[in-house]
Amino acid sequence: MKKNLILVLCLFLYFFNLLKDFEIEEKKNYHANDKNSYLEELNIKMIKVENGTFLMGNETGFKDEKPIHKVKINTFYISQFEITQKIWKEVMGYNPSFFKGDSLPIESVSWDDIQKFLFKLNEKKKKNFRLPTEAEWQFAARGGNKSQNYKYLGTSDSTQLYRYVNFCDKNCKNLWAYKEQNDGYENTAPVGSFLPNELGLYDMVGNVWEFVEDKWHRNYNGAPTDGSAWVKSVNSSRVCCGGSYDFYAAYSYPSARYFSEQNKKHNDIGFRIASDN
Repeated sequence: MKKNLILVLCLFLYFFNLLKDFEIEEKKNYHANDKNSYLEELNIKMIKVENGTFLMGNETGFKDEKPIHKVKINTFYISQFEITQKIWKEVMGYNPSFFKGDSLPIESVSWDDIQKFLFKLNEKKKKNFRLPTEAEWQFAARGGNKSQNYKYLGTSDSTQLYRYVNFCDKNCKNLWAYKEQNDGYENTAPVGSFLPNELGLYDMVGNVWEFVEDKWHRNYNGAPTDGSAWVKSVNSSRVCCGGSYDFYAAYSYPSARYFSEQNKKHNDIGFRIASDN
């Protein structure tokens, strides 16, 4: 009888330890895939941008887009879409946007607010998401190594802008509205509403300006050539890229740039995220 009890007890302990080892292994697998599953849950898809070189700036553009200079970009990842209000709410718990809608890009957030968003996202996932540098952003907007050297986003035909870009068209109330085209939206549009660029990135031009890491400089004299952020400046303003729903059709190209004080909020400025791996 005692031998039977001992045998039963040994079997119980064996299967208990086996089950415990299985649970530990499952937890390891879960945490190994935790980052990707969380990004999928938030509907954040990251696109790989292979390393390369390009000529940054625009010789026929505005003064702040000159001089053209050769820049080397290391491989990085960038979100396929602008960060949406749904994603912002899930991370931050509130929605400050002027134009409400889960699939609309987050706006009315400052550069400083975005740093808090990134801190929370990284703290939760033990990852190093960040804003792209201006050079990275422009390289990706141009199509990276797959670039077809279009004048605008996805096209060199100005009559086709409405297919690729949400800009100030006939729906726009501003005096500079381009009445000859209709992109279908007066204000912000749901992310991914327009055709993507060569890398499969959406809304890199138009919809909302996008904050990047760099501080504002009035031109590219002295700009880094290694793809890093240009942050040496007494100026507290940060660069915004790509134009928006309420801005000129003339700004509907990848080198378009503007600025905002890093603590200011505007209903035509949002962002997308980047990472090194």
